[in-house]
Amino acid sequence: MTKINNELDRLSEDKTTDVREVVPESVIRADETFMSYIREHNENTAKRQTHYLTKYKIFAQNAGQLDKDQEKLREECLRYWKIPDITKKRPSEMHESLNSAVSRLIKQVIEFEDMRRQPPPLTHSVLSSDNASRIRYAELRMCALTEKDLPVLLLSVVSKFLLFSKPQM
Repeated sequence: MTKINNELDRLSEDKTTDVREVVPESVIRADETFMSYIREHNENTAKRQTHYLTKYKIFAQNAGQLDKDQEKLREECLRYWKIPDITKKRPSEMHESLNSAVSRLIKQVIEFEDMRRQPPPLTHSVLSSDNASRIRYAELRMCALTEKDLPVLLLSVVSKFLLFSKPQM
C-alpha cells in the first residue's frame, strides 16, 4: 500500500495521468468472498446515507422538528460520559444574587467594596503575602493548574504572565 500511495503521489504532481485502477477488475471479481464483502459494505453505506439524507431534508424544511431518537441519544451520551442529567434552569427560576454567584464560583466570599479599592502593585511579595485579598480581582486573569503535584497559579497581567507556586515544606 505504501508503494501504491507513493506512486499515486508522484502521478498527482504530473496532472496529465489519471489512475483508473490499481488492481485489475478481473482479479477483484475472481475473489468471491472479497466481492461479497465489498458489495455488502457499499449497499449498507448507501442505505445509511439515504436514511440520513432523508432525515436531513426533513429537518432542513422544518427546523423546529425533533428527532424521535434525539432524547435517547442524549441520555446514552450523558451516561457514557458520566455527566449528570440536570435540567437547565430558566433565568426567571434563578434567585441567586450576583455576590452569591461569584462567591460560589470562586469558592470564597467576596466583598465588592474590596474590589473598588485601588489595588497594590502586583509584585512577588504581594503574591507571597498572606493578605492576598488586597489584590483587586478584576485586575487578574488567573487559572489554577492543579494537575501538578503542587498546585500552581498562572496569572496574566497586562503584558506578561506570572507563575506562582507555594514552596514545598
